[in-house]
Amino acid sequence: MHIYNPNSVSMAMSNHDFDSYWKNTSSFASINTFITMNYEGLKDDVMAMLSGEKVYVNTDTFQNDLSTVSSKDEAITALIHLGYLGYDREEYSAYIPNYEVKKAYQAALCTGSWSEIAKSVGKCDELLRATIKGDADKVAEIVC
Repeated sequence: MHIYNPNSVSMAMSNHDFDSYWKNTSSFASINTFITMNYEGLKDDVMAMLSGEKVYVNTDTFQNDLSTVSSKDEAITALIHLGYLGYDREEYSAYIPNYEVKKAYQAALCTGSWSEIAKSVGKCDELLRATIKGDADKVAEIVC
């Protein structure tokens, strides 16, 4: 399952500009609170999801109250409810559903205590570009 952003579709059609407009639909600050709590290694799970992995989540503990989130599972479930994560019910796992949402996470990582993670995400992107270009010297520089 993939989530699409109706605002991105309408902006792309009216402006003939195919770009991500996800950031214009809501404030990431409202959920940045959940991810910066780092319950039980939540940062590691977000990094895994940014790498394309899925992470296990127990959604049964969530009380449908965004003001009393007190565990990693509740934080991830809240992010699922807010549309910032997808949910695979067969594997009981969460994942980043699309490119637009991934960009929103990457933007959030550039703030506060997540800045060290943002640097590593940036290096991953740089490594990918160097690999695609076949620039062995740049790849060696990034890896070492």
